[in-house]
Amino acid sequence: MDFELEWADHAYVAIRADAQLGRVAQTAASHGYSAADINQIYNHLFVESHQLDAGMMRFDANPRIARAWERLQNGNPHPSDFDLLAHELYESNWMRQHGDQNYRRAHQATLDAGHTWDEHAPAADDIDSGDQTRGASELVEIPVTASLTCRKTLSLDAGSVYAWETAEGVTGNILIDPEGSVARPCTLEGTTLGDMLLDKKVGNVENPDPDPKLRRAFLIVASAIFQEGERQGLLPDEITRTYW
Repeated sequence: MDFELEWADHAYVAIRADAQLGRVAQTAASHGYSAADINQIYNHLFVESHQLDAGMMRFDANPRIARAWERLQNGNPHPSDFDLLAHELYESNWMRQHGDQNYRRAHQATLDAGHTWDEHAPAADDIDSGDQTRGASELVEIPVTASLTCRKTLSLDAGSVYAWETAEGVTGNILIDPEGSVARPCTLEGTTLGDMLLDKKVGNVENPDPDPKLRRAFLIVASAIFQEGERQGLLPDEITRTYW
């Protein structure tokens, strides 16, 4: 998988876990967007399924959309970020009004209505010119030079236990259910810790831990295991990542 796209996959997982809709709405209010508009745009981009060429599914992770959402969260938007909001809101409204989730038709109607978005505009202004490591490291609050290693340590009736560790010595354990679709924090022995879980079919963290550092590290590790499982066709024995 391309470095930039892999970063975007992780960024989308983090956005779905904590979209910070209130902060995005506050940033966008100056351009006339309501909290309801932002909630609709968020669901359209990150949650809802649409009729794509490959079938009914969510949009693929787009690193430039992830960056735009991050800027809106942080209150330092680029002008093109508001063009993105206008484009996605019109596209979502078109789908709702026509009862048609076909992305190609909705996208073309949006362009015909004049709602274009230049995804390369921030880079042209020397903003986000390709440093995807910055945002990824901020999500888990570890340095960009860090690496992550996940190793399967136990196979239980309840699933597979993975021990993970960063180069800086941050460690943890995750239990993946037998179907390879639900992740939970656990002990070395596979006993689940707390109620937090991530279902890859849903994409949102349920019962998130109040500690943002723990929550985000869990998200990154779980998504790395899920992605490698999809790539190999079965849960991996070991994973190494060095892109943070």
